[in-house]
Amino acid sequence: MCGRFVLTTDPRTLARVFRLNTPSGEQAQDTAFDFAPDEDIRPGERVLTLRREAKGSRWERPRWGFTVGDRRFVINARLETAQEKAAFRQAFAEGRCVVPADGWYEWPVKGGPPTLLAGADGRPLALAGLVREGAPGAPSEVVILTTASHPAIAAIHDRMPAILPVDSIDAWLDPRVRSPKSLRHLVVTTEELPLATRAAAPLPARKALRGD
Repeated sequence: MCGRFVLTTDPRTLARVFRLNTPSGEQAQDTAFDFAPDEDIRPGERVLTLRREAKGSRWERPRWGFTVGDRRFVINARLETAQEKAAFRQAFAEGRCVVPADGWYEWPVKGGPPTLLAGADGRPLALAGLVREGAPGAPSEVVILTTASHPAIAAIHDRMPAILPVDSIDAWLDPRVRSPKSLRHLVVTTEELPLATRAAAPLPARKALRGD
């Protein structure tokens, strides 16, 4: 799964790495927000996401987690079945997005410090996500899609974020692509993804949430 992650790469660098067709000029300046590198991004916080617009791509900052029912808070959805679930069906069709990350954390089942997982080449990762509008007066919401784990990390957790190759980002964001099978095939297979793992320093159990 993906319950906490890292993003220290700024939006303009991400645009170059992901080869984005971003708006130009003054509008492009607005996409930077008040970006601050963060090595411990958590559910409930505002997270940087990439969406499609008529002139190209745009950055947004929805809150991480769908509110389902009165109390349930969902941060991940299975790539294999998201299009079948009432909570995710519309977002899968109309609200696909990319959540950039420099890595994510997993904790061993038996306890102990977390493991930081990242691309072996050190480049930022494009995590597949879904965005939907929030309740009236509330921010939009995002979930991160997950898939079966890479063999190298299966002993840590049996699920991991669904990661898009750079060449698949445009098709993933394209609302004209509607076939669930075609969309699932855009995600990199675990065997093709070189991952690096390292023990991470213990993270604090709680921190104040930023944003609404």
